[in-house]
Amino acid sequence: MSIDNKDLFNAINGMMDRLMAEMGENSPSIQPHIIGYRIVIDGVPVAPGTSGSAPTDGADEPAPEVHRIGDEVCVVTSLPGVSEENLNLNLEGETLVIEGSSSLRTYHTTTALPPVDPVTMKHALRHGVLEVTFKTLPETVDTGITSEPEKTN
Repeated sequence: MSIDNKDLFNAINGMMDRLMAEMGENSPSIQPHIIGYRIVIDGVPVAPGTSGSAPTDGADEPAPEVHRIGDEVCVVTSLPGVSEENLNLNLEGETLVIEGSSSLRTYHTTTALPPVDPVTMKHALRHGVLEVTFKTLPETVDTGITSEPEKTN
């Protein structure tokens, strides 16, 4: 008996969807808790709270991870139970605002980003994990030196 890979993937995906739905329905009342995170910038871990994350009203808001990989910035955060229809992403200057809601709660979190191209924003929401990617903008360094055109005699 041969199993088609696509059928196997669809079966696993269906099982995950059912498990996630059951967890949402049967979960005990939500108690305040802290969701762990780690910020990595240029391959170097940064201490939580020193860069990249701005806590909001509650300590139980999801804290995004910010990764810079080559010419891309990737933001990853947990949004359990949030569907694509209930997700809102906004880039306000160099701050990514993430809002979402599920049947149990609403989410609101922000994170600081390096200079990115807003037009290149892409996102994927799978099994309660949001991944947002951007292309970085070239960094400009202000040297304070101005150049004047060369004069010819």
